[in-house]
Amino acid sequence: MCNRARASIKALQLLSNSVRGLDFAQWRLAYNAICLPVLTYGCQLWYTGKQKKLTNKLQVVQNEGVRLIAGAFRTTPREPLQQLFNILPIDLRLRMLTDNSALRLYRLQSSSQVLLRLGGDWAPNPSEPIPTPVRSKAKTALRALASRVAANGKRIEAFPDLPEGAPRWEDRVLIRVPLKREEQEAHKEHLVNQYNAGNTPQIFMAGVLSNKGRHDGKSITTAVAVLYHKGSEWGHTECILGEKLTQTDIEVEVLCPALLLLGDFAKESDYTGPMQIITRSPTAPHSFLNFTQHATQHASLEFAQKIDSLLTEHPQISLIIEYAKRNPGLVGFKRTRLLAQEAVKRLLTNEQQPPSIHYQRAETKAAAVRAWEQRYQENPRLSQAYNSALVTPPDGRVHMILQIASKGLRRKGHTFSHRVPRAVQSTLTRLITGHAFIGAYRLKFQRKNLPPATEEEVACACGAVPEDTEHVLLHCPLTHDQRLRHLSEDGLPDSLRKLFDSPRRCLGLLRFLEETQVCARPRPAWEPD
Repeated sequence: MCNRARASIKALQLLSNSVRGLDFAQWRLAYNAICLPVLTYGCQLWYTGKQKKLTNKLQVVQNEGVRLIAGAFRTTPREPLQQLFNILPIDLRLRMLTDNSALRLYRLQSSSQVLLRLGGDWAPNPSEPIPTPVRSKAKTALRALASRVAANGKRIEAFPDLPEGAPRWEDRVLIRVPLKREEQEAHKEHLVNQYNAGNTPQIFMAGVLSNKGRHDGKSITTAVAVLYHKGSEWGHTECILGEKLTQTDIEVEVLCPALLLLGDFAKESDYTGPMQIITRSPTAPHSFLNFTQHATQHASLEFAQKIDSLLTEHPQISLIIEYAKRNPGLVGFKRTRLLAQEAVKRLLTNEQQPPSIHYQRAETKAAAVRAWEQRYQENPRLSQAYNSALVTPPDGRVHMILQIASKGLRRKGHTFSHRVPRAVQSTLTRLITGHAFIGAYRLKFQRKNLPPATEEEVACACGAVPEDTEHVLLHCPLTHDQRLRHLSEDGLPDSLRKLFDSPRRCLGLLRFLEETQVCARPRPAWEPD
């Protein structure tokens, strides 16, 4: 795997080098999509956390890839580069991949021989015999994998049983796709007018994950639906969904109280016609009745059964599920938010719901980031990068200045940057780590077999000795005008840390490097005669 991954990295060098070609984001995407799967292939079968020699071999290959992404020198330490680009150390990556691979057991059918061999809660009612005997106490890679996830989690069916007519029910259920941005304002005004007219019942949904007001400090997920008819609130329904869910799960699960409220309204009134179910999530309408294999398929199947029963009992109604942005005229969104916050304070039932698939993935990533943060605190931080850009532990995100260098700074819908050249991006990472075309870098190579560095080799063009990153970016008089133009918007910074503490200064630093071209290439004094 190491040789194949190294070959993939070598092949990608045809697309870019440290001067031109792919930028940071494109390089990182190519590495994660092409090289990393080759490097970690089959790790679920052999990695248990104890194979240090094997992981060290993989780490060496990843170090080569990280150096190429950054456009850095071979002498650059790899730990700060990994944190800058949010590339996990290989052992943490293997652990996270193994945990996430265990979630694929939820996709297996109940009659699968794999689940039958696991037994227990994985196959409580085996319908087929196992062709070969299974030793219950034997330690296998399959059982080690299954021990990483809960056996009672929600399963994903390849061929689920669907009600007849789902998901359209002869056009009685309409899911409207989110409109374009220029059409959303008119759509919101239309919904406000319908609310004021009061002819069409509107159900607003919201869910929160919060611990506000709870004495035990637990974060609880609640979902609320409020129905408005004839210009006033008809009623509302609240549900406590549990603890182990993510925002993606909440956006889908909020349809459950909406359907309960809709059923109560249909029983108690003689209304005939369409009923609107409105959500604030632009992605949720597509997931409500999506029966393909995905993490919230179980919720979609439950919704299908409830909608089928509802439409069968009340053939005079139809449903319209749509997305709407927040608007002061749509009072239902504010009302549902307040009710959901109040529901958080209620007592939990003893019935514990299994963690969702999204939650388990998020916890796996969070555990890897926490382990990485612990290493940051325990290991010595000798690189210059820890005194400039990396003053905080890893947080699972690419450093802010690298995101701006690739995608620009986006504020209020506008992007305040143009594409930063690859040569400037490479110079940036070199200056952050101190391994750049500066005199201080030449002083790192004081060896017996090398002649001592002369003053001309270590001095700046302005005469300052030695030339280091702080002098180049903050004090050199040759670039004073450019510094005033790009780095003085919030006051001239007096330390390297302040260059990276705000998006504006990061953007100014990139423009400064692009205009001055400082340290972009070696000085003629360093070239051999």
